[in-house]
Amino acid sequence: MSVARLCLGTAKIGLPWYGLGSVSRPGPDEIVAILQRAQRLGIAWFDTGAAYGDAEDWLSVAGAPCVVTKLAPGLVREGAFYTRAGADFIEGVMLHNPSVADLQDDTLIGMLDDKNSCLEFVGASVYTPEEARAAIAANLGAIQVPYCLLDRRHEGTMCEAKAAGLKVFTRQPFLQGLLTNRLPPDLFEKTGPTLAAHVLLFRDRLDTLCAAHGVSRVQACLWFALDSPADYVVFGVGSVAHLEEVVGAAEAYRRGADRWLELGQALLEIASAIPPIEFGSLWKQEAAT
Repeated sequence: MSVARLCLGTAKIGLPWYGLGSVSRPGPDEIVAILQRAQRLGIAWFDTGAAYGDAEDWLSVAGAPCVVTKLAPGLVREGAFYTRAGADFIEGVMLHNPSVADLQDDTLIGMLDDKNSCLEFVGASVYTPEEARAAIAANLGAIQVPYCLLDRRHEGTMCEAKAAGLKVFTRQPFLQGLLTNRLPPDLFEKTGPTLAAHVLLFRDRLDTLCAAHGVSRVQACLWFALDSPADYVVFGVGSVAHLEEVVGAAEAYRRGADRWLELGQALLEIASAIPPIEFGSLWKQEAAT
């Protein structure tokens, strides 16, 4: 069941830049290979959005079975429905980065519901716990929130959403590559000194812990996300090899429940020792550079 809980994000597929500890956008052949291989490996859900370049078009070409797309509140107010790829394969639509005021706007929520009544759910992709609670209060069907070892703000709101009957998606288990991939040489300029220092300190402690337990960074970070109350964990990749590594980590999590107990506690200890920091939209920071 662990692989079935994976949802492949497509920002890296549709945008020329995405993430701070990652490689550039894959080429067309690799994009098709990633999407087709993901389906063969058992991934059914794919996350995209109108802001993700031509990602929706690639999903349509690849015949992705269950797609969640996202629209900015302004697009919904302008009457936007589905985007370029059409309605055939869209299972859910979310407001993309709405404010609390947006989520308390009954007219906006009514437009979202009315235009998408044929879908499995409508929801909201948010950043803060305050936004998540506003989405729950708006009686939406799903939320998407960031969640990783260094950003655990939504542990409570995920439980609240589940209790209210919402479908819960988490994203950024690898903090957009900062926890697992090769770091860019200009990390401090792109993220700011505080975030960069936190990431470097945590990665050093994570490497020591992973070596002691015989696991990889990808395994440790993904296992932490899978151990949450979320229904689905959204992740992005830039190659088929990376995709297979993540799916392999999910399969290892399913087989190693006992092994996770000790590792999970140790991960929480080193993560809790890092001072808390507010994480915003890292991909927007990257886009601005």
